[in-house]
Amino acid sequence: MRNAFVIFSKFGKVFCKVGILRRIESLQRSYRKWSYDLELKEEIGYFIASWFKILTAN
Repeated sequence: MRNAFVIFSKFGKVFCKVGILRRIESLQRSYRKWSYDLELKEEIGYFIASWFKILTAN
């Protein structure tokens, strides 16, 4: 019974580590997506601003 508990606790620790790693991975993925969206928005904003400058200059 004690051996089973030791094995179970070891597996539990491994599963906890895997779960934490997966959570970190998903956080990194969402952060990457968010930063990519932000870059895209900045580029679009810059593009619109440059066009606006061209249009108002003439």
